[in-house]
Amino acid sequence: MLFRSRPTAEFWSVFRWEDCVEILQNPARFPSKDGPGPERLVPPGGEGMLIWADEPAHIRQRRIAVKAFTPRAVDRQRPWIEATAHELIDGFADSGRTDVMAEFSIPLTIRTMAHFVGVGEDRVDDFWRWGSGIMAAFGGDTDAAAGGFAAIQELFAYLGELIGALLAALESGNEPPEDVLTALITSDSGAGFRDDEIMMACLQLVVAGFETTSTALTSGVHLLCSHPGERAKLAERPELIGNAVEEIIRYATPLEGLFRTASADTEIAGVAVPADAKVRVMFCSANRDERRFTDAHSFQVDRDPSELNRHIGFGHGIHTCLGRRLAQTELIDRKSTRLNSSHITI
Repeated sequence: MLFRSRPTAEFWSVFRWEDCVEILQNPARFPSKDGPGPERLVPPGGEGMLIWADEPAHIRQRRIAVKAFTPRAVDRQRPWIEATAHELIDGFADSGRTDVMAEFSIPLTIRTMAHFVGVGEDRVDDFWRWGSGIMAAFGGDTDAAAGGFAAIQELFAYLGELIGALLAALESGNEPPEDVLTALITSDSGAGFRDDEIMMACLQLVVAGFETTSTALTSGVHLLCSHPGERAKLAERPELIGNAVEEIIRYATPLEGLFRTASADTEIAGVAVPADAKVRVMFCSANRDERRFTDAHSFQVDRDPSELNRHIGFGHGIHTCLGRRLAQTELIDRKSTRLNSSHITI
C-alpha cells in the first residue's frame, strides 16, 4: 500500500474567487502534503505525488510528467480521439436519443485515458471498473473504500506487468510506443520516476482523467441543448468552440474543489483558521463569483476571453492541471459538431 489515511474532524470551505486564488498561489501557507481530499493521505516516503506533493518533490515530479503532456504529445492523440468519438456517435445517432454520460462521455474518456496510458483494448473494461471503484471510495462509505482499495491493487498489479514488458522491450532495442507510460519511464528530465511513482502518477490520471472530463462532456451537451440561443451562436460561428469549452468549464465546473492544509495559524477573509486545518478551495463557486465574471450565472459561448482566462476550473498556480490540453482535445471535435445537432436529445 502506497499511502494510508486518517480522518478529518472538520474543515473550512472557501468560496470567493479572490480567496481561492490566494490559497492556490501560496503553497507554503497552504501545502498539499495531506492530500487533495478531506481525508489525510500519508505517503510512506514522506512525499506525495503531483497533485498532493509539495516542493521540492513536486517540481521534480512535474518536470518528468510534463513530457507526456506536451502539445505535440497530445496533438498526436487527436485523430484517434476524434475517430473514437465518431464511432460512439454512430452507435446511437440513428435512434435520435441517447444517455450521453453512459453511451458517449464515459466510454470516450475511459478509452482515451486507457489509450493514452498504453492500456490494451482488451483491458479497457477493467480500466473502467478500476476507475469507477477508486472514485466511489471517496464517498466515505466503508464498503466502497474497501472496493476502491481492491481496485487500486488490481490497477497497480496490471501496471506492474505493463512496466515490466515495456522495460524488456526497450532493453531489446525496440522502438518505444508513444504513450504516457513510456514517457514517464524514458524521461530525460533528470532522475526518472520509480516504479511506485509511475503507478501513483497513473492512478491520478485514472481518477482525474475520466471522471472530470466525462462530466464536462455531458454538461456541455446539456448546456447546448438547454440554451438554444447559445447553441445557435456556436453553429453560426464554429470558431467559438474553444471559447465555448472554457465557458463550459467555468459555468459547470466538473471538479467542485480540492483541499489544502493550513501550515500554521492563519486567517482567510477575516476568519481564523488553525494550523493543520483542512481547507476546501471551491472552484465551482469561484468560477461564478460576480466580482470577477460579468453576469456570472449565465452561460455565454462568446464570453470575453479575458474573463475566461480567470476561471480556475483547471486549478491555478503550481498545481494547474497537467492534462488540461488533453481534456480540451476530448471536448473539441474540430471537424464536426454532431453531438450539438438537433437530432440528439437528452
